[in-house]
Amino acid sequence: MNKEKTLIKIAILLLLTSILISSAYAFITNSTNYKLNPIVVSSGGTNMSSSNYNNIIATGIISGNTSSANYITHLGFFYAAITGDTTSPVVTLISPANSSTGDSSSTVTFTYNVTDSSNIANCSLLIDNSVDQTDTTITKNISQSFTKSLSNGDYNWSVNCYDSAANQGSSTLYYLTVSYTAPAEEPSAGDGGGGGGGGGGAITIQKDFSLSPSSIKAELVIGEATTKEVTITNTGSTALSGEIEVVGVKDYVLLPAYSFSLAKGETASIDVNIIAKKLGLFSGKLVFTSNGIEKEIPIIIEVETEMILFDVTIDIPTEYAEVEAGDLLPAQVTLLSMGLPKKVDVYLTYSLSDMEGNVIPMGYETLAVEKQLSFVKEFEIPKNLKTGDYVISVEARYADSVAVAGDIFKIIAKKYIEEPGAVKIWPWILLLIIIIILLTIIFNIRSYKMFKKRKNLEKRKGHTFKRKIKSHILHKKIRKLRKQKRS
Repeated sequence: MNKEKTLIKIAILLLLTSILISSAYAFITNSTNYKLNPIVVSSGGTNMSSSNYNNIIATGIISGNTSSANYITHLGFFYAAITGDTTSPVVTLISPANSSTGDSSSTVTFTYNVTDSSNIANCSLLIDNSVDQTDTTITKNISQSFTKSLSNGDYNWSVNCYDSAANQGSSTLYYLTVSYTAPAEEPSAGDGGGGGGGGGGAITIQKDFSLSPSSIKAELVIGEATTKEVTITNTGSTALSGEIEVVGVKDYVLLPAYSFSLAKGETASIDVNIIAKKLGLFSGKLVFTSNGIEKEIPIIIEVETEMILFDVTIDIPTEYAEVEAGDLLPAQVTLLSMGLPKKVDVYLTYSLSDMEGNVIPMGYETLAVEKQLSFVKEFEIPKNLKTGDYVISVEARYADSVAVAGDIFKIIAKKYIEEPGAVKIWPWILLLIIIIILLTIIFNIRSYKMFKKRKNLEKRKGHTFKRKIKSHILHKKIRKLRKQKRS
């Protein structure tokens, strides 16, 4: 009986030991972008890839835990269990505003923003609870958009997004009314000819187009190249043609053609070839023009060294995605050591760039980093900058390793908000200043006149006094002469 109990205890102990070993973590490495050189220690390995790195998982005699922003891989002694990111993307609708009415065009641009710890696999626009279109080139933390031509009527719309771990995030449901009346175009001279009773009707011609994606971001190693796809759709009522211009990043972006021509309703794809020629962050834009209509797609190119000893990120809070010139712009900067065994000094350089390739230095500093360092950095936006899209960037250097990161934001026009019932004091102050100046001038003029009058009076009194003295002297002489004659 005791022998059977002993065997049962041994069996339970072995079972518990195997479970513990199979779920044990050999190491944990957190990063958003790194390369891990594989070591194959037994057969039966499996290749797993993400958009940021490749990792060889060997089963049989090792266990460990490798973490990235996209997934966590548990390597067990008896099995390899992959546990994905379980946090859903957060989708925020921006425009059109909820319960708004669109009357300026039948073409509606639906703008939204999506944030998540993982990369975003795709986002879909839902019109009246049905998927209308899907975008697979999503840049998180930057405003994205869909464009759709709608007939007059009432609609609801929302956006669903999936991250690379297949988590779904849904926005709230917004409502929209489209009530658009196209302006009538005057018919040409030949259109209304004929008898008095049969004049031709007005001809309505609408020219417009839409672009997707709303922005392009490429993260490359020096010497690499990649291709991003841009789609352009003719949303007007007639054929159109136009030109494409690369601004700010001409040395790094090549297009197969710099013009386009689309029939009514036609969609064309354009390959944007990006080459990493130099280290650093470069910003620019693609400008599409047709029939007086101009639309832009911002481009951000981040080029790093192949060997990354530090990973760096910079993130602007959503509430500061739009600021005014002269404001303070806060940004979260995070430095992550890629396995260095000691604390080292990392040199950071900050820059502000527009979408035309112009760069403004925003300072530099050296920070001691051991494993990870995260802090909020505030940047004072120059007061003379124009409205538009800008990129705040950070470059981290240590030894021969260079890592860069950037985030886009918009400078908007200053808002002058007047409180209801507030008294405008500046006109009254100006009026008071004018009155004081006038009174001062009048006082000075009067003072000067009185001064002149007093001077003249003093002069006249002086002359009279002199005449009296002379008269007195003359009378004395006369009296003296008379006395002499009498004697």
